[in-house]
Amino acid sequence: MGRFCGWNDVMSSSCECSQLFAIAPTGIVGLGGMLVALTKPGRERTPGLLAAALLVLALAVVIWLEGVYLPSSIQTTSIFGAGFLTDPFTWFFTVAILAGALITVLLSLGQLTTLGIASSPEFYGLLLMTTAAAIVLVGAGELITLFIGLEALSMGLYCLCGSAISSRRSVEGALKYFILGSFSSAFFLYGIAVLYGVGGSTELAVIADQLPNANRALASLGIGLVLVGVFFKLGAVPFHFWAPDVYQGAPTPVTAYMASVVKAAAVAMAMRLLWTGFGDPVVVTWWSGFTWMVALLTMIGGNIIAVRQRNVKRMLAYSSIAHVGYMTAALLAPSGQYGGGPAILFYVIVYSLATFGAFAVSMVITGSKVDTADADDIGLFSGLGKRNPALAATMSLFLLAMAGLPPGVVGLVGKFYLLSAVVNTHYLGLAIIAGLCSAVSCYYYLRVVMAVYFQAPANDAAQAIPVSASIRLVLAAMVGLSLLIGLAPSPLYNRAQAVLLTLSR
Repeated sequence: MGRFCGWNDVMSSSCECSQLFAIAPTGIVGLGGMLVALTKPGRERTPGLLAAALLVLALAVVIWLEGVYLPSSIQTTSIFGAGFLTDPFTWFFTVAILAGALITVLLSLGQLTTLGIASSPEFYGLLLMTTAAAIVLVGAGELITLFIGLEALSMGLYCLCGSAISSRRSVEGALKYFILGSFSSAFFLYGIAVLYGVGGSTELAVIADQLPNANRALASLGIGLVLVGVFFKLGAVPFHFWAPDVYQGAPTPVTAYMASVVKAAAVAMAMRLLWTGFGDPVVVTWWSGFTWMVALLTMIGGNIIAVRQRNVKRMLAYSSIAHVGYMTAALLAPSGQYGGGPAILFYVIVYSLATFGAFAVSMVITGSKVDTADADDIGLFSGLGKRNPALAATMSLFLLAMAGLPPGVVGLVGKFYLLSAVVNTHYLGLAIIAGLCSAVSCYYYLRVVMAVYFQAPANDAAQAIPVSASIRLVLAAMVGLSLLIGLAPSPLYNRAQAVLLTLSR
């Protein structure tokens, strides 16, 4: 018979109870999502407040149980037969995902009717269950769990993207996402089957040991098919065709959620696969060329097409694609030797801060024009500096951070870390192209800033701009964190270095 564990045992990563406690945040969010979805429709804010409370509780639990995820040794622990890894890497992304989901809830409080979303219980329930799937995705230690997490995440996103059922753009974007996502899932699943045939297991650790001695043609085929699914979820070129329409059509809080939380989960999946499952030096040569080409096309394609956009939401979608290109380039720089890991983790956080802030301001400016022809047009931002100086300064800060220009120093520091890692890996040409693409991005970011401060407002844009208390809270938090990390980047970067110890082989 087993014994009961004391509290000191629970906080030790070797205790069976601690391994069950490690999935408590996922259970709180997942089961809580079902509870929220079943609440009686009534006041719009009630399900949102309940969802926010559950996310705060899950965040408190994962921070409280930090010792379970951060063992004294650098050995990764796992539960459910290596299905879920309880390591510092999982802890870091779990905190980031839960925080991002909480910000999404705050952005949507009191806004669902304006956004065209009829049922708040279903919306917040889906958001929580999708968040639970994202946590499973970042902690997966074998391919079947990874696929389940990916599909659960995708199914929730299809529904969230089409949740504004009265909007033609929302429904159309969700349908496109579903159809293309189904094809990418098929590629991913077939790649899993090939890798299982080659390695005899779906566990990433076992696959990593078997791949160097496997048939190169078959192993490369399996890796390539899996990477197609990964790059589709990232929105990398040439697997990006769904992103602009989905980002533009989805309700703005969902778009912000996809561009930050979902992007973070997909980046974590890519890092876990490439550096743990496919991280042997021999195997790296099999996928590095493909990844190099995807990074190049993504940086160039995202920035060039973004230059032509007048719709701010669509411009941010292509901008998001370009930022994926920078992070994909850093995937070629394994953490232990070249510093790509901490650079990516740092960039994920600072990019998410700017993304949430920019989309929050965009949602405020759009107001009642959610489904009109000129929704999110750059003209709506004209004269914002005179109409609402605080919103203007906030939007400018976030756009300049994405461009890597002062006073958005946090974005500049993030790009410096990424490009330094790429240069250290001896991909100097790719780093130069990334720098040039970043310079191109200054054009479309500064075009919005010019409209904000140097263009007269349209006749119908001269009215006052109401900002809810929850959105004010989000904007204040994003501005404060962006400035703080920009002035003192070392604590976040050092923490990112520490959590990467168990990921690199």
